[in-house]
Amino acid sequence: MKSIFITIILSSLCSLLGADVQDKKIKYDGMFSQIRQQREGVSKHEILNSKSPFKEVARDENLTVISPETLNTASTFTLQAVMQDRVKMDGSWYKLGDTIGEYKITKITNTSAVLKRGDEKQEIKIQNGKKNVYIKIN
Repeated sequence: MKSIFITIILSSLCSLLGADVQDKKIKYDGMFSQIRQQREGVSKHEILNSKSPFKEVARDENLTVISPETLNTASTFTLQAVMQDRVKMDGSWYKLGDTIGEYKITKITNTSAVLKRGDEKQEIKIQNGKKNVYIKIN
């Protein structure tokens, strides 16, 4: 008796769940068929004549625009070490005559390196904070 009762309950639940699944399948099949249909897009003319979706921001006239030419100046290099005819600048070692960006190393002293680009010459010194560092070897 119990087994018949359980069998009837399980079969009715399965039929209800099956019907629910079938309804959902029909619903989703309809949605997918609508997606498959060729949709009409926007013409190139409409795109070109549409208003920009981005908000325009007022420019601050006090801003300084940094161009690539001003970024690549000798004053942006940091001299970290000097050892004989080699210098360590910005984490890399260079020797006399090497180029860093557009600058050529033309002179190396105990505490500085001279960089040249065309007629422009700049001396970069080893610094610790705002103080120059002098290394003396006995």
